[in-house]
Amino acid sequence: MPVDIPKKNNFTLIRSVLALIVLVRHCMDSSALAVFEPCRSFFESQDAVCLFFVISGLLVTASYGRCGSLKSYAAKRLGRIFPLYLFTVFVAALVLCLASSLPAALSRVFRSPAASPL
Repeated sequence: MPVDIPKKNNFTLIRSVLALIVLVRHCMDSSALAVFEPCRSFFESQDAVCLFFVISGLLVTASYGRCGSLKSYAAKRLGRIFPLYLFTVFVAALVLCLASSLPAALSRVFRSPAASPL
């Protein structure tokens, strides 16, 4: 019997707080500043990650339970995830292209007289 989770709930807030805990812990570990030492035990990222995935699993299972079939569920998930995936890949490619030395190298190649076919 699927669990009926109302649309208005605090799971998004809880998941956001858990993701923020992981982000803060990564920043604390990367900075290695002594000021963060008292906070390290509070921001346990392993526990936050585990709880995040438990809640996400509950929400995904409830979402599947509301759909009529696996085909309907897969189509809805694909329609929700794939556009954001494409956008993320496009932005990452754009940032990497702009941050790399490729544009400068291409401009040198196309300005070079040796590269000209004429």
